Amino acid sequence: MQPDSSDLSIMDPVHAMILVLLANLCVVGAAIIVSLYIKRRKRMPHLLAFLWLIASFFLLGYLGLPPDDDGNNPGYGIMFLPVMAEIGIYVAAYLAFELGYLLLKFLRHVIGASHRAETG
Repeated sequence: MQPDSSDLSIMDPVHAMILVLLANLCVVGAAIIVSLYIKRRKRMPHLLAFLWLIASFFLLGYLGLPPDDDGNNPGYGIMFLPVMAEIGIYVAAYLAFELGYLLLKFLRHVIGASHRAETG
């Protein structure tokens, strides 16, 4: 059986989606592990992971979607929803941890300044 010429893509859309979801999970996990073991530039792996998350959305479109010029299959856009949700969760977690870190740093500075003023 020959595949339909209008449905050719590099990978099966479901396999492409699973590959991108697992790759996103591995990249974020690797960024966390690497940042624990390096001494300088601890945020660099997270920046690279964030850039990968943005690029993975386009990679999924390249791997899993057939070249469709006239938009006959709008159902293919549904496969982007799990990846968009995963990227949103990771970005929200990154922002929450970064804001928590900055708040903790600010509170340490304020408490340290008030303690120095009382003892000094």
